[in-house]
Amino acid sequence: MIKDQAGREIKPISPVLMNYDSNDYYIFCSSYVFDIRLFSDFDADSCLFIYDLESFHNDMLQSMSKHINIKSFGFGPVSYIDPVLDAEVGELCVCSSKDIKYIYQKEFRHVFFGDERNYLPENIYLDMPQTKSYTEVFSL
Repeated sequence: MIKDQAGREIKPISPVLMNYDSNDYYIFCSSYVFDIRLFSDFDADSCLFIYDLESFHNDMLQSMSKHINIKSFGFGPVSYIDPVLDAEVGELCVCSSKDIKYIYQKEFRHVFFGDERNYLPENIYLDMPQTKSYTEVFSL
């Protein structure tokens, strides 16, 4: 039931039809800090140190474009939202925001939106051998 400021019921004139539309996207999540807690959070035993973010992003963009027709893309740190204090924040992009309880993860994301008029595979596996010159694998 919907009420006005005085608490009186507002009767509907007709049903309201609401449609929500969302676009699929591909996302690569990482952290911009080394925190040992992240290994247990994500059941991982290794991580990749990236020493040249710009080269990594360019190489990833080039590799992704071999699999899909990219409509738009972006990369950057996640915005952490406090659901209590930021209740009136407005529209949020789910691809670049996260609950503040995860702020310790210091997440960084690469996001790719494909042209939905073309086939978009469910999963994409990238082969990026050129990253060996500016990355390093660390294993526990």
